[in-house]
Amino acid sequence: MSTLLNCPYCDKQITISDSRARRTPNVCCSKDCADKLKTKQKTIHCLQCNSPFLRKISEIGPKNFCSVECGYAYRKDQDVEQKEINKFVKQAWTNLNIRAGKYRHLSNKNKNKCYESCIVEFSRSEFREWCVTNFTLIKSSIRPSIDRIDSNGNYSLANIQIIELVKNVQNKRMGNRYFNGPLSGIERGVTETDSGRFKARISINRKEIHLGTFDFKEDALKAFAKKYRERYGKEPF
Repeated sequence: MSTLLNCPYCDKQITISDSRARRTPNVCCSKDCADKLKTKQKTIHCLQCNSPFLRKISEIGPKNFCSVECGYAYRKDQDVEQKEINKFVKQAWTNLNIRAGKYRHLSNKNKNKCYESCIVEFSRSEFREWCVTNFTLIKSSIRPSIDRIDSNGNYSLANIQIIELVKNVQNKRMGNRYFNGPLSGIERGVTETDSGRFKARISINRKEIHLGTFDFKEDALKAFAKKYRERYGKEPF
């Protein structure tokens, strides 16, 4: 296999093998261009402090620093970033599996509810890559946590988001006391009385609010959905 590149000195197109392109990123079209390239300089920016500086084109690599101190500082920041990512991945991955019905011996310790009908559709390595991509959002959060965008769906990379833990806990209090999961057949926010009628009620900030008693379950469900939309600005189901 061959690769088409441009000469870094005269910008002439040349064809070289893939293995050589990987070993030598700055390949010239001739020995004369290679000799001239050794003395030619280019203005680039430091990866750490973003200050401009001159460097020979033959010495330019994927990571360039204006000083040894900037190189050390960059590696130190990278080590700190990797530690933060690893810590978040370990904690979040455990919590996700608890919610999916695994790691039951940790469910009481981590205070996470198990949803046996929920599935984690990605591997730990895929989840770590996703966390690296979204590290800026993780770092800017005070206490980051993973939440599903669609609470009735599985844990997939397209259905998870990073939100503050406080907001995640508040979302879990939205009537979950009267909801046993999408496969249980029990309507959210509605309970049946001994007389055969249906009560509609909602839990807001740990306080139960009675919305009325109705003859038909559909009417109670509509009352709950209306109050839910007014309070949280989204659909309850």
